[in-house]
Amino acid sequence: MKLWICLAVIIIILTSCGNTYQCPKQSLITAYVSYTDMEIDTIILRRFTLRSNFTQKVDSTILTTNNCQVIRRSDTVELFLPDIKNRFTDEYDWQIVNPFDQKTVSISDMVFQIEEKKSGGLFSMDPAACFSPILSYKRDNTIVTPAPNSGNSYLYIHK
Repeated sequence: MKLWICLAVIIIILTSCGNTYQCPKQSLITAYVSYTDMEIDTIILRRFTLRSNFTQKVDSTILTTNNCQVIRRSDTVELFLPDIKNRFTDEYDWQIVNPFDQKTVSISDMVFQIEEKKSGGLFSMDPAACFSPILSYKRDNTIVTPAPNSGNSYLYIHK
């Protein structure tokens, strides 16, 4: 009987051990509305030093179907950026430019609700899936607040 109690206590201790980690920050998904595929075959993503009023460019990336995933849903085309470096974060200010019509959208002052999770313990080494959602950001200097618990946050750009 004592052996079973000791064994149960050891199992509880081992399975309750786990590390707390910060969930990754959610990114905006760029979605072009009413554009043809040819009109958005090349998009320019520019990163700027945070709070530099878009005057200190860090770098820029040309987005094409070769380096991002493109999904068309009816009249809307979503761009998914597999390279983490090119995902919208609060570490930079951003501009996304469509050379077809020279439409430029500026993103700044991103605010996140930082979420933390605890990994499962000794026998569950994989962390649970989670993200730190976007609470607000400025789009062309206008504050945008995504709907809470809406899952993905989209940056809709209309023709």
